[in-house]
Amino acid sequence: MKLNLRSCLLAFFLAATVAQGEYLSVEEAGFRNCALIYYNKRADVDYFKPILVKYQHDKPTAQRGYDSFLFLVFTLPNSGRRTEVDPTDKKDWTFILDAYFGQDINVPALNTAAGQLRKDGFLPKGKTKLMFAIPWLNPGLRDFGDVDGDGKTEDLSTVEGREKVLGWYMGSVIEQMKKYPELELWGFYMMREGLGAKDTGIAKQYCQAIHRHGAKAFWIPYYMASGCEHCYDELGFDVVIMQSNWTFGIHPNGAGARRNRLVNAAEYARNNRMGIELEINPPPGANWRRIFEQTLETGTQTGFQKAPSATYFGEDFYWARSKDPAEQALYALWMDYLAGKPIRLPALGKWTRKNSRDGSAEITYTLNSPAPVQLVDIFLKESADNFFAGLVAVESRLSKNDAWKPEAWARRSAFDSSKRENQNITVELPGGTVRELRIKMTPASGRRVGKITGIEPDLCAPAKILSKSYRKSYTTSKRSSAPKYPDETGRKLLDGITSGGWGKYVGFSHGARTSVALDFGETIEFDEVRVHLLDQPGAAIHLPSAVSAIYSNGQGEQRDSGFGAPPEGYDARGDFRYNPETKTTGLRLNRPGHARSMTLMFEHSAWLFLSEIQLLRNGQVLPNAEFTYSLSSQMDPGDGSEAQRYKDDGVMLTDGFVSPDNKHNVGMSGSGRKLRIVVDLSEPTQVRRATCYVVDGGNGGIMMPKAAVVRLSADKENWSQPIPIQLPAPQKRDHNVCLPVTADCHGATARFVEFDLTPAGWAFVSEVVVE
Repeated sequence: MKLNLRSCLLAFFLAATVAQGEYLSVEEAGFRNCALIYYNKRADVDYFKPILVKYQHDKPTAQRGYDSFLFLVFTLPNSGRRTEVDPTDKKDWTFILDAYFGQDINVPALNTAAGQLRKDGFLPKGKTKLMFAIPWLNPGLRDFGDVDGDGKTEDLSTVEGREKVLGWYMGSVIEQMKKYPELELWGFYMMREGLGAKDTGIAKQYCQAIHRHGAKAFWIPYYMASGCEHCYDELGFDVVIMQSNWTFGIHPNGAGARRNRLVNAAEYARNNRMGIELEINPPPGANWRRIFEQTLETGTQTGFQKAPSATYFGEDFYWARSKDPAEQALYALWMDYLAGKPIRLPALGKWTRKNSRDGSAEITYTLNSPAPVQLVDIFLKESADNFFAGLVAVESRLSKNDAWKPEAWARRSAFDSSKRENQNITVELPGGTVRELRIKMTPASGRRVGKITGIEPDLCAPAKILSKSYRKSYTTSKRSSAPKYPDETGRKLLDGITSGGWGKYVGFSHGARTSVALDFGETIEFDEVRVHLLDQPGAAIHLPSAVSAIYSNGQGEQRDSGFGAPPEGYDARGDFRYNPETKTTGLRLNRPGHARSMTLMFEHSAWLFLSEIQLLRNGQVLPNAEFTYSLSSQMDPGDGSEAQRYKDDGVMLTDGFVSPDNKHNVGMSGSGRKLRIVVDLSEPTQVRRATCYVVDGGNGGIMMPKAAVVRLSADKENWSQPIPIQLPAPQKRDHNVCLPVTADCHGATARFVEFDLTPAGWAFVSEVVVE
């Protein structure tokens, strides 16, 4: 049957809306669209006008934009502390009050802008509502400062101390707000975005104190944050708007969130009487405009457009003043969305599905015109008991007269519980121009391809650098300098210790995919896999949402996706089950498996803690003295050092993506230290050349290193003589750029390639490439 892309996606999104529940209403909230205004010295009168009303051809119109504003400071310029979690004191809170009210920007500027627009007939009747963020009352701070004039400092570890600080702060805001006739105080916002078990009492105290001051309590937790489910009844918030965290976790930012994240956020918000936060957080690459357009379209399709919302757009708002016609058009679309006008995107193409008796499916997707395709998403409606497991192979052609060419493949073996019923399979493509895609879905034994709710390609995504090092594991000197939960011996997951204190576990930071690549030294026979792990939600340590295993008779890391035609000769399993009595997640095989190597993959959105990996045969644990393993993702340093400041997600340097943006680089300062990056190619490989993409330009003190060399090794113990990299002279630029610097390795054979850089100031590396 023939299906139009838009109608299929519409059916996909509307299918999600059948769940019970309703969004929080605008009438209940008392506002419709709230703009998040972070500390910004440029927030003057002209800054606020195109947010208050829609501008067209540089002139205001009578179409309302935002009817409410939330003022926040996230990182304090005076102390560097984060208001969401850090122990902030009276000096910090006084800085925040001065930032809101102390100059002719922010609140005073908003009042002036509203008054001028009202006088000129563009702003309708009614005052603009304001909310003010209250920093987190960190109970570890016992010396906040004196706020009531009794000569004693306030102790935030006590209920009384926190009460005094809240009263002083809110009283100051209420007094200041009397000066601004165009504005009215709606309420206050709690900065903490997720609540552990020890935090809920303080959150409840916030709400009670806010209500005693005649105001409303506002909260914007992160996606599926702990504490969400009790935000109204137990904690006492009046309005809760949940983040989707979509644009922060999409593919160009190195993460795997796809459009179904918005659908899942919408379902959760609707079933828990919340609204949804919009995010204007442009990722690198040309595709970011469509990413935001998809957010708006999803709001129309799932209904959260009609619910109260908040919008994050960083520290600046510029689209209304942009000279770029595309950005002007996006601004107009945005304002129309706020006004409640339905948003529909033009279809990129159409697709058809053909089923086979064996349970497989073949989908043909035809683009409206040839275009480069970086990713293709297959959206499915599934359950944990009935999901597709098997192989997805993607082929392409430019015209119907061309032969189909293998593009990429992905092997799926597990249901991701974090995505609920709205699952997806994402296949990365090399990025060439195509007109048609053919997607073959071959299920594992006993499986079938179920309900496909949408096929969506990503066009014009950033082109990838493909090489022998693509997606290979690596280590850096920076990352291992101060780990919080390290694997000091390289045997912690094979030492026979399955429980104990923190030091018995290896911990991996939240929001990542972690893989452990095991090599058994020889082919072994097994019928069970056990992974000992920790489940402690109060410490933000949760069970992984999905676990899968890929095993083979070959050596090196086994992958669940790749380019070209799919390989043969290995098995993938995702039917792991958690046993709360033994605190293990396990896989049992109906008949013995035979493998030389195995890669275990863990999908997790919180901390992941592992203590032991065991293989068994007939109930007996196999001896593991010859087993070795490598980790794709390193431990989170978690100590506030530069290693924490520029964290590495474990694939940042081999993800094929190059950007001068600090969020996409591993950085290290000078002071005589070196930045070393060791890439593991999994097996002996001929190396023709090795390239490192470094950042130069001088902005932020980031510049070309003083020196750089490459070394090669077969065993990570014996290294070749250093091969020098010829570096260009540092150059001061308006904007930092990524430059490739290369060493000629003359086809030498090596498994490990080390890049050794000597910083001149800050050294930033975006990608390493081995050819």
